[in-house]
Amino acid sequence: MKKDNSDKKFSSIEVQIIDYLNNINPSRMNSIEDHNEIVISKILDSLEMLKFLAFIEQTFDINIDEADVLLENFQYVTSVVELVKKIRNE
Repeated sequence: MKKDNSDKKFSSIEVQIIDYLNNINPSRMNSIEDHNEIVISKILDSLEMLKFLAFIEQTFDINIDEADVLLENFQYVTSVVELVKKIRNE
């Protein structure tokens, strides 16, 4: 996978999400040069998105409210990280 770290340190949450996406669809992830530009809907189909939601809940020990299942919360890795932090009150 191409990485544009630009001295940016990825949080543990980001790393786990990126690793998950890379394991699910490595060919699409390999074409992404900047992790800030990952559009999750272009990597996962609808079934994979449901599995991704379950992964997020299990990995980060949270419950995602149905009202939070919005495109804006799952469009980018950074938006998922922000949602996880919000639910955890971080």
